[in-house]
Amino acid sequence: MPRIKFVPDDIDHSDELTESVRQRRGGTLLKIDRLMLHSRPIVAGWGALLGVVNKDISTDARTRELIVCAVGELTGARYEVAAHGPRFLQAGGSDAQLAALGDVRAAFGDTTLFSDFERAILRLTFEMTQNVAVQQSTFEEAYRHLNDEERFIEIITIISSYNMVTRFVVALDLSPDEGL
Repeated sequence: MPRIKFVPDDIDHSDELTESVRQRRGGTLLKIDRLMLHSRPIVAGWGALLGVVNKDISTDARTRELIVCAVGELTGARYEVAAHGPRFLQAGGSDAQLAALGDVRAAFGDTTLFSDFERAILRLTFEMTQNVAVQQSTFEEAYRHLNDEERFIEIITIISSYNMVTRFVVALDLSPDEGL
């Protein structure tokens, strides 16, 4: 159980905001939604940002989900790993890669499981999540693989956004033990 109570799943808000969350989630509210619904402005802003990050940018789903799972592992947000691990696999990631993300530092050095691009992105994710500051060499290596300002800004935003998500989940002690 999280540290604060969930808004009931059958919340009697047939308003546009709650219905838009349900629609985005395939007709139901996830536990994270049922916590955020305690603050309607947060739900609105959160949905707008993460809707863009998850649907409207050019970064491919596999890269996005690799980042999300890495951030989840680095921050101890098992809820996010449980939610996004299947998406990573569906987007073309492997079970071995997903398991390797349990140690992101080792993963960004693993030349057998991860491409040069993936390792550069994992290192960037690690530094942004663990240190906040990014070494110039890490920045340059990641940028070299992208060589595109738009995609680079998207990658940085995915990492930043999911650091926000995981900190929310961890602070509220949201666990995947009873489902998403």
